[in-house]
Amino acid sequence: MLQCAERRLQEEKSLKELVEQVNETQKNVKVAQMKLVKGRQQIVQEVMEESRELLQRSSEAAKEEKRQRCELIAQLRALETQPTRKGKLVDLTQIPGYGLEGEMSVVELRERLALLKETQKREQEEKRDQIIQDKRAKSQKLQNTVEQISLCRAAMGRTAALRSEEKKALAASLGTPSQDERVLELQRRMEERAAERRRQTAQLHVPPPRVVRPQLRAQAEAQHWLELDRSRERRLQAMQEADRTCQPTHHLEAA
Repeated sequence: MLQCAERRLQEEKSLKELVEQVNETQKNVKVAQMKLVKGRQQIVQEVMEESRELLQRSSEAAKEEKRQRCELIAQLRALETQPTRKGKLVDLTQIPGYGLEGEMSVVELRERLALLKETQKREQEEKRDQIIQDKRAKSQKLQNTVEQISLCRAAMGRTAALRSEEKKALAASLGTPSQDERVLELQRRMEERAAERRRQTAQLHVPPPRVVRPQLRAQAEAQHWLELDRSRERRLQAMQEADRTCQPTHHLEAA
Protein backbone atom coordinates (compact mmCIF):
# COMPACT_ATOMS: atom_id res chain seq x y z
CA MET A 1 0.00 0.00 0.00
CA LEU A 2 2.75 2.39 0.89
CA GLN A 3 4.51 1.69 -2.34
CA CYS A 4 1.35 2.41 -4.31
CA ALA A 5 0.85 5.66 -2.44
CA GLU A 6 4.43 6.76 -3.06
CA ARG A 7 4.12 5.84 -6.70
CA ARG A 8 0.98 7.96 -7.03
CA LEU A 9 2.61 10.89 -5.29
CA GLN A 10 5.59 10.65 -7.57
CA GLU A 11 3.37 10.47 -10.65
CA GLU A 12 1.38 13.49 -9.50
CA LYS A 13 4.58 15.36 -8.87
CA SER A 14 5.92 14.49 -12.30
CA LEU A 15 2.60 15.54 -13.85
CA LYS A 16 2.76 18.89 -12.06
CA GLU A 17 6.32 19.44 -13.29
CA LEU A 18 5.28 18.54 -16.80
CA VAL A 19 2.35 20.96 -16.63
CA GLU A 20 4.65 23.71 -15.37
CA GLN A 21 7.13 23.01 -18.14
CA VAL A 22 4.35 23.16 -20.72
CA ASN A 23 3.12 26.46 -19.29
CA GLU A 24 6.67 27.89 -19.29
CA THR A 25 7.17 26.75 -22.85
CA GLN A 26 3.95 28.43 -23.91
CA LYS A 27 5.06 31.66 -22.23
CA ASN A 28 8.42 31.51 -24.01
CA VAL A 29 6.67 30.89 -27.31
CA LYS A 30 4.50 33.98 -26.82
CA VAL A 31 7.53 36.11 -25.96
CA ALA A 32 9.38 34.79 -29.01
CA GLN A 33 6.36 35.50 -31.21
CA MET A 34 6.16 39.07 -29.89
CA LYS A 35 9.89 39.60 -30.52
CA LEU A 36 9.52 38.19 -34.00
CA VAL A 37 6.61 40.51 -34.75
CA LYS A 38 8.55 43.53 -33.48
CA GLY A 39 11.59 42.54 -35.53
CA ARG A 40 9.49 42.16 -38.66
CA GLN A 41 7.86 45.56 -38.08
CA GLN A 42 11.26 47.21 -37.61
CA ILE A 43 12.58 45.57 -40.78
CA VAL A 44 9.54 46.72 -42.71
CA GLN A 45 9.98 50.27 -41.42
CA GLU A 46 13.67 50.32 -42.34
CA VAL A 47 12.90 48.97 -45.80
CA MET A 48 10.27 51.65 -46.28
CA GLU A 49 12.69 54.40 -45.20
CA GLU A 50 15.42 53.09 -47.48
CA SER A 51 13.01 52.88 -50.40
CA ARG A 52 11.86 56.43 -49.66
CA GLU A 53 15.48 57.67 -49.64
CA LEU A 54 16.22 55.80 -52.85
CA LEU A 55 13.20 57.33 -54.52
CA GLN A 56 14.25 60.80 -53.35
CA ARG A 57 17.81 60.29 -54.59
CA SER A 58 16.63 58.96 -57.91
CA SER A 59 14.31 61.93 -58.35
CA GLU A 60 17.11 64.36 -57.49
CA ALA A 61 19.48 62.58 -59.88
CA ALA A 62 16.85 62.75 -62.60
CA LYS A 63 16.39 66.47 -61.97
CA GLU A 64 20.17 67.08 -62.07
CA GLU A 65 20.51 65.08 -65.27
CA LYS A 66 17.67 67.03 -66.82
CA ARG A 67 19.29 70.33 -65.79
CA GLN A 68 22.64 69.28 -67.26
CA ARG A 69 20.94 68.27 -70.48
CA CYS A 70 19.23 71.64 -70.67
CA GLU A 71 22.55 73.45 -70.09
CA LEU A 72 24.29 71.32 -72.71
CA ILE A 73 21.53 72.01 -75.21
CA ALA A 74 21.79 75.75 -74.48
CA GLN A 75 25.57 75.68 -74.97
CA LEU A 76 25.22 73.79 -78.23
CA ARG A 77 22.67 76.27 -79.49
CA ALA A 78 24.95 79.16 -78.46
CA LEU A 79 27.84 77.57 -80.34
CA GLU A 80 25.65 77.11 -83.38
CA THR A 81 24.71 80.79 -83.35
CA GLN A 82 28.36 81.99 -83.08
CA PRO A 83 30.26 82.66 -86.33
CA THR A 84 32.89 80.08 -87.16
CA ARG A 85 36.51 81.01 -87.85
CA LYS A 86 37.67 80.16 -91.31
CA GLY A 87 41.40 80.56 -90.53
CA LYS A 88 43.50 77.71 -89.32
CA LEU A 89 45.02 77.50 -85.84
CA VAL A 90 48.65 78.53 -85.36
CA ASP A 91 51.07 75.90 -84.10
CA LEU A 92 53.68 77.70 -81.98
CA THR A 93 56.05 74.73 -82.12
CA GLN A 94 56.15 74.68 -85.93
CA ILE A 95 58.91 76.37 -87.95
CA PRO A 96 57.52 78.85 -90.53
CA GLY A 97 59.55 77.31 -93.35
CA TYR A 98 60.39 80.48 -95.30
CA GLY A 99 63.79 79.09 -96.21
CA LEU A 100 65.73 81.59 -94.08
CA GLU A 101 68.86 80.63 -92.21
CA GLY A 102 68.36 79.99 -88.51
CA GLU A 103 64.58 79.80 -88.59
CA MET A 104 63.00 78.94 -85.26
CA SER A 105 59.55 78.36 -83.90
CA VAL A 106 57.84 80.76 -81.51
CA VAL A 107 58.41 78.41 -78.58
CA GLU A 108 62.13 78.16 -79.37
CA LEU A 109 62.35 81.94 -79.74
CA ARG A 110 60.76 82.39 -76.32
CA GLU A 111 63.21 79.92 -74.80
CA ARG A 112 66.16 81.70 -76.44
CA LEU A 113 64.86 85.07 -75.19
CA ALA A 114 64.47 83.75 -71.63
CA LEU A 115 68.01 82.33 -71.77
CA LEU A 116 69.36 85.65 -73.07
CA LYS A 117 67.61 87.58 -70.29
CA GLU A 118 69.03 85.22 -67.69
CA THR A 119 72.54 85.63 -69.14
CA GLN A 120 72.23 89.43 -69.13
CA LYS A 121 70.98 89.39 -65.56
CA ARG A 122 73.92 87.22 -64.47
CA GLU A 123 76.39 89.53 -66.26
CA GLN A 124 74.84 92.59 -64.59
CA GLU A 125 75.13 90.94 -61.18
CA GLU A 126 78.78 90.08 -61.88
CA LYS A 127 79.48 93.68 -62.95
CA ARG A 128 77.75 94.98 -59.84
CA ASP A 129 79.84 92.69 -57.65
CA GLN A 130 83.01 93.80 -59.46
CA ILE A 131 82.11 97.48 -58.99
CA ILE A 132 81.48 96.90 -55.28
CA GLN A 133 84.82 95.12 -54.93
CA ASP A 134 86.62 97.96 -56.78
CA LYS A 135 84.98 100.55 -54.54
CA ARG A 136 86.00 98.63 -51.44
CA ALA A 137 89.58 98.33 -52.74
CA LYS A 138 89.72 102.08 -53.53
CA SER A 139 88.28 102.93 -50.13
CA GLN A 140 90.85 100.71 -48.42
CA LYS A 141 93.64 102.26 -50.49
CA LEU A 142 92.43 105.78 -49.64
CA GLN A 143 92.24 104.87 -45.97
CA ASN A 144 95.78 103.51 -46.08
CA THR A 145 96.96 106.72 -47.80
CA VAL A 146 95.26 108.87 -45.15
CA GLU A 147 96.88 106.82 -42.41
CA GLN A 148 100.29 107.20 -44.07
CA ILE A 149 99.77 110.98 -44.39
CA SER A 150 98.78 111.24 -40.74
CA LEU A 151 101.84 109.22 -39.75
CA CYS A 152 104.07 111.45 -41.91
CA ARG A 153 102.55 114.58 -40.39
CA ALA A 154 103.07 113.25 -36.90
CA ALA A 155 106.68 112.41 -37.75
CA MET A 156 107.23 115.87 -39.27
CA GLY A 157 105.69 117.48 -36.19
CA ARG A 158 108.00 115.52 -33.93
CA THR A 159 110.96 116.45 -36.15
CA ALA A 160 110.02 120.15 -36.08
CA ALA A 161 109.64 120.02 -32.30
CA LEU A 162 113.05 118.40 -31.98
CA ARG A 163 114.60 121.02 -34.27
CA SER A 164 112.99 123.81 -32.25
CA GLU A 165 114.33 122.33 -29.05
CA GLU A 166 117.77 122.02 -30.64
CA LYS A 167 117.66 125.66 -31.78
CA LYS A 168 116.63 126.79 -28.31
CA ALA A 169 119.40 124.75 -26.74
CA LEU A 170 121.92 126.12 -29.26
CA ALA A 171 120.82 129.70 -28.64
CA ALA A 172 121.08 129.17 -24.90
CA SER A 173 124.56 127.69 -25.28
CA LEU A 174 125.77 130.60 -27.48
CA GLY A 175 124.47 133.18 -25.02
CA THR A 176 121.74 135.40 -26.51
CA PRO A 177 121.40 138.95 -25.17
CA SER A 178 119.06 139.24 -22.25
CA GLN A 179 115.71 140.97 -22.40
CA ASP A 180 116.98 143.89 -20.29
CA GLU A 181 119.71 144.65 -22.82
CA ARG A 182 117.19 144.63 -25.67
CA VAL A 183 114.91 146.96 -23.74
CA LEU A 184 117.77 149.36 -22.99
CA GLU A 185 118.85 149.37 -26.63
CA LEU A 186 115.28 150.12 -27.73
CA GLN A 187 114.99 152.88 -25.14
CA ARG A 188 118.26 154.42 -26.33
CA ARG A 189 117.08 154.45 -29.95
CA MET A 190 113.76 155.98 -29.00
CA GLU A 191 115.48 158.68 -26.98
CA GLU A 192 117.72 159.49 -29.94
CA ARG A 193 114.71 159.74 -32.23
CA ALA A 194 112.87 161.92 -29.72
CA ALA A 195 115.87 164.25 -29.46
CA GLU A 196 116.06 164.44 -33.24
CA ARG A 197 112.36 165.29 -33.42
CA ARG A 198 112.74 167.98 -30.77
CA ARG A 199 115.65 169.49 -32.62
CA GLN A 200 113.67 169.57 -35.84
CA THR A 201 110.73 171.12 -34.03
CA ALA A 202 112.95 173.81 -32.52
CA GLN A 203 114.29 174.63 -35.95
CA LEU A 204 110.78 174.85 -37.35
CA HIS A 205 109.73 177.41 -34.71
CA VAL A 206 112.01 180.12 -36.33
CA PRO A 207 110.95 180.19 -40.00
CA PRO A 208 110.98 183.19 -42.32
CA PRO A 209 107.91 185.38 -41.78
CA ARG A 210 106.58 185.03 -45.34
CA VAL A 211 106.05 181.24 -45.31
CA VAL A 212 102.99 180.63 -43.12
CA ARG A 213 101.32 177.48 -44.47
CA PRO A 214 104.48 175.35 -44.69
CA GLN A 215 105.25 176.35 -41.11
CA LEU A 216 101.82 175.18 -39.91
CA ARG A 217 102.20 171.93 -41.80
CA ALA A 218 105.65 171.35 -40.31
CA GLN A 219 104.35 172.10 -36.81
CA ALA A 220 101.52 169.58 -37.27
CA GLU A 221 103.98 166.97 -38.50
CA ALA A 222 106.27 167.64 -35.56
CA GLN A 223 103.34 167.34 -33.17
CA HIS A 224 102.44 164.02 -34.78
CA TRP A 225 105.95 162.67 -34.32
CA LEU A 226 105.97 163.87 -30.72
CA GLU A 227 102.78 161.93 -30.05
CA LEU A 228 104.35 158.84 -31.61
CA ASP A 229 107.43 159.21 -29.44
CA ARG A 230 105.31 159.59 -26.32
CA SER A 231 103.30 156.48 -27.16
CA ARG A 232 106.52 154.56 -27.71
CA GLU A 233 107.87 155.78 -24.40
CA ARG A 234 104.68 154.67 -22.63
CA ARG A 235 104.92 151.27 -24.33
CA LEU A 236 108.58 151.01 -23.30
CA GLN A 237 107.71 151.81 -19.69
CA ALA A 238 105.00 149.16 -19.72
CA MET A 239 107.48 146.61 -21.05
CA GLN A 240 109.98 147.54 -18.35
CA GLU A 241 107.35 147.12 -15.65
CA ALA A 242 106.40 143.73 -17.10
CA ASP A 243 110.07 142.70 -17.06
CA ARG A 244 110.38 143.74 -13.43
CA THR A 245 107.36 141.66 -12.48
CA CYS A 246 108.68 138.65 -14.43
CA GLN A 247 112.23 138.78 -12.98
CA PRO A 248 111.32 137.17 -9.60
CA THR A 249 109.64 134.33 -11.45
CA HIS A 250 112.76 133.73 -13.57
CA HIS A 251 114.91 133.74 -10.44
CA LEU A 252 112.65 131.19 -8.80
CA GLU A 253 112.77 128.95 -11.88
CA ALA A 254 116.56 129.21 -12.02
CA ALA A 255 116.75 128.31 -8.33
